[in-house]
Amino acid sequence: MDKRYYDSGALFAPRFKSENAPDFRGDIELSKELCAYIKHKSELGEDVKINIAIWSKQGKSGEYLSANIKQAWEKTNERKFTSDDSIPF
Repeated sequence: MDKRYYDSGALFAPRFKSENAPDFRGDIELSKELCAYIKHKSELGEDVKINIAIWSKQGKSGEYLSANIKQAWEKTNERKFTSDDSIPF
């Protein structure tokens, strides 16, 4: 069974590098909760700030970057937004 890590991603160097190719490329998977937070902030007309942390790791095919993504800390007293916030009780 594949274990999925939401709000994370991995960046890999391309096997064949051309002059215009990026140094790293990869995908991120976002949880429903983080997507709901982004949608909520957007609907309020506010900018969305996301925090990203990156680690350099060694894998079977060589070095890659592992990333963790989460909503950025805000100075306000707002709690973290979750997908359950639409429940009216």
